[in-house]
Amino acid sequence: MNNLLLRSPMFVNWNYTYRCNFNCNHCYSRDRMDLEELSFRQKIIIADNLIRNKVFSVNLGGGEPLLCEDCYDIIKYLRTNNVNVNVSTNGWKISDECINLLKKIDLSGVSISLDNICPEKHDELRNKKGSFDEASDAIQRFANAGIFVHISTVITQDNFYSLKPLIDYCYKLGARGINFKRLKTMGNARNMSGKDLTSEQVRVLYEQIPIWKKEYPNVISMVYGPKCIPGLDSGCPCGKTALAIMCNGDISPCVYNIAVVGNALVDDIHDVWVNSKELNYLRTHFECMGLANSKLNE
Repeated sequence: MNNLLLRSPMFVNWNYTYRCNFNCNHCYSRDRMDLEELSFRQKIIIADNLIRNKVFSVNLGGGEPLLCEDCYDIIKYLRTNNVNVNVSTNGWKISDECINLLKKIDLSGVSISLDNICPEKHDELRNKKGSFDEASDAIQRFANAGIFVHISTVITQDNFYSLKPLIDYCYKLGARGINFKRLKTMGNARNMSGKDLTSEQVRVLYEQIPIWKKEYPNVISMVYGPKCIPGLDSGCPCGKTALAIMCNGDISPCVYNIAVVGNALVDDIHDVWVNSKELNYLRTHFECMGLANSKLNE
């Protein structure tokens, strides 16, 4: 590996729960509903592991983490110990009380899913009538409260030709970060491979992103291809700068990778990060996704 290996991951994506009030067509995590969620005491053990190893930033996702009442206590605990915390949410029925509490405990940012500028198409993808309006309302109210808002958008053939209007719309609502992601054909999306972009569409996308970035500096980011393309595509951080923790404490290279390389309840994150044979293999023989199903388990 040519890059310097950090002592611990800079970023951890903690799939806090797999409970969800949505059942989206493209959700990768529906295969993991049988994983047992941890108790609050166990979640504190994981939080201490993150703090002890000076992880810079943690994203609470899943699932819908705001369904868990104890997530507020975990956010406060992490923030009090100088860990940046972001929450990923679908934005459904977010109360003023919730936003005010997240503001009070100093949430670093919120990532709200919005996948299409057309309300009907977004609602259809999310299997939830009114989800576009609810997400739009949540974006505006979080932004008005002074909480940094990212938009999370999965790029497919259904929204490829309307990405720029979506950027414009979200920016006007107050979002100051828009993260484009590749469709992961697992979970509910197992049969959606036909919705992935063609090679020609990827080429056009890579041409358009720099143009859009000139209009909205420091707003647009993208994790599409496995390799980093400076100024264009951040590339996959899996095992390089980031790790994932599942709702039962299992540690994986990323949320899309089923390989288990440890458990944050009993394994020190630094030890896993530095000494895991799977992660070291991944760093020197990098392939995006699917790696856990083949080479890592040989």
